[in-house]
Amino acid sequence: MIHPSTPTTPDSARAQRGSVMVYLALTLVAFGVLAMAGASRYGASIMGVSAPNCAAQARMMAESGVRYAAARLRTVADQPALTNMVATLNGMTQNVGSAGSFTLTVTDAGSGTVTVSAVGTSCSGSSYMPGTNASTTTATSVNVPAVSGGTPGEGISFTDGMDSFISTSGFSGGEGVSVDTVAKTISLGNSLYANSASVWYTGSRDVCTEGNCTLGNGLCAYYEFQFTSGSTGDGFVWTIMSGETNTARSNGGDTGRGELLGYGGLGSSGLGILPPKFGVEFDIYTNSGTGSVCSVGNRADANSRDHVAHVFWGAQTVSGCSATYDDNRHGAGTAGSTTSPMNSENGDGSGEGYDGYYYRGSNSWMKGGGKFYYRYEMDRSTTANKDGSYCYQIRSWVKTSGDSYPSGLNNCTIPYTGPPDVTSVVNLSADMHSKLTKVFFGWTEGTGGATQLAILSNFSLYYKAAPTLPVVPQDYVAGWSFYEAAGTTAHDMNATNNNSGTLQNGVQWVPGINCPNCAAVRFSSSTDRIEVNDSNSLDLTATGSVACWINIQSYSNTAGLVHKGVNNDSSDESYSLQFTTGRKVALYISQDSTTYRSVESATALSSDDKWYHVAATWDASEIKIYINGVLSNTATNTGSIAAQNSAGDLLLGAQFSNRVGGGGGWWGFNRYPFAGLMDEVYLYNRVLTATEIANMALGHP
Repeated sequence: MIHPSTPTTPDSARAQRGSVMVYLALTLVAFGVLAMAGASRYGASIMGVSAPNCAAQARMMAESGVRYAAARLRTVADQPALTNMVATLNGMTQNVGSAGSFTLTVTDAGSGTVTVSAVGTSCSGSSYMPGTNASTTTATSVNVPAVSGGTPGEGISFTDGMDSFISTSGFSGGEGVSVDTVAKTISLGNSLYANSASVWYTGSRDVCTEGNCTLGNGLCAYYEFQFTSGSTGDGFVWTIMSGETNTARSNGGDTGRGELLGYGGLGSSGLGILPPKFGVEFDIYTNSGTGSVCSVGNRADANSRDHVAHVFWGAQTVSGCSATYDDNRHGAGTAGSTTSPMNSENGDGSGEGYDGYYYRGSNSWMKGGGKFYYRYEMDRSTTANKDGSYCYQIRSWVKTSGDSYPSGLNNCTIPYTGPPDVTSVVNLSADMHSKLTKVFFGWTEGTGGATQLAILSNFSLYYKAAPTLPVVPQDYVAGWSFYEAAGTTAHDMNATNNNSGTLQNGVQWVPGINCPNCAAVRFSSSTDRIEVNDSNSLDLTATGSVACWINIQSYSNTAGLVHKGVNNDSSDESYSLQFTTGRKVALYISQDSTTYRSVESATALSSDDKWYHVAATWDASEIKIYINGVLSNTATNTGSIAAQNSAGDLLLGAQFSNRVGGGGGWWGFNRYPFAGLMDEVYLYNRVLTATEIANMALGHP
């Protein structure tokens, strides 16, 4: 880390008129705010000797600003004080008499490091140089020892930090959580009735200071757990909570309501765990009631099966009881809300986990015994998406001792490409996002009239570095990044052409390929599709390019990906990116219903539930197709045909949709539907270069 240098007195032989200002300014910094207030006393005389060197004065103002900020930052004693000081300094403009001024930009970079930049100005309205306003910028990093954490990237685990996991007291008079620093395990529940408790990390490793950690781009965690024989209720929650609204002593729960799992409810403090917060519940006791949130048992569990579910928080106001009682109720909150995202529920009735709610065949598949292996990944956007909100995507993997153990599942230092078992994606408002800049992590648990003992082991956690993002050429005629994460509209990123699409039937929102537009869409039935109304901007004729990310879950020959035209007889087909025989991807351009040219990939794509980037281009001479940024095949455009202008809609996730009669209604099925995930679809009325396509595919798994 760079520390501002200590000023020294210059050799008199080197002293210049313009140097007088910097040493005065540095002296003022040393005296702090009071000295700064007295700066104007010296302004007139200083200007008299240094006015001719405006650029130097501006530089001195900027350097003085950095030193002033550093001096104040180093007075703080803890993280809350640092947060307040950053807020105070950021945006501050300080006049130094008639000599000039500086304006500060101050940002908490985490782990006790603060970035400071200052813009210095001078000579504004000077009688020596009327109309002159010189300015310059100086920046540095400031280390604040009182709140510094560990070494970013070193990770946190039970092996190296077991004594930093601190439990809260349970309601039952015993300790609902115990930490074994010798065995390197944490016990949840401890076979107590009417109990809730929590355990939080309070150490100072990696980007954490006394457990308050800089979330940044997200995190990956792995641990193993087992419910011991006789455990029948209620479960536990892996929890990440705001470090601004909570402390390392926060806990929820209620003596008579084990179903809150220590995550919802007021807890012994009467405050509970305040949002924003993210949780993953491992629920082994059925509470399927859907009545008042204030009544016992009304958690809206889908059925009698043990389940794993992603939860956030519920309504901010509840009639009849505290809003905290809504925090782990399935379906609580609001779909698409950036201030109260909806808790997952078994919306599609499958338990497959694409709606954030997962279970297996047996009712007691978790509490029935055996060890479980769990991996959690959160990807967090650090820049706002198109609507000004911030995207978070959550993926979970739940494996049992009876499964074939996936290689790399427990290694959070490398990407894991196996298909997740549970997924969620939400957008948060700028305010809620800001409150997740710092977080605590740990577990909560709860019991009521039944007891449990869950043992956690082999825990490790790593905070994520900034991802490598694809580079998308911005001259697309239409583009759908699926940043919405909720609702039935996929907005066109080209606001001028505004070719927004409508999600039809049961298209699901799922985690996508990258942030800040973290979401993608999933097509899973024969009627799933996205319809985009016809417009002239979608008519790619003599030259064009189509690009998208796809994740194949079930291969089907001729399944449509991006298809212009809807008539079943192909009379209005213009261009079509689709699957073809041999598990390959092909692009077709059609001059009419009988004249077309095509190219197909040289290699097959497998249904391995992994992401592929597919792009295709055409002009008067060639048609090309690329897989993961690499040219796969080229075909000659014999006769130099162009794609016809079509009055048909553009379809994503299907080729044709059968119409009936003259009213334009839909049959209950599509022709050649795609079963899988799709993200980042872009259309161009020109040929993308090989370099551009390679850059679009950056970061592919």
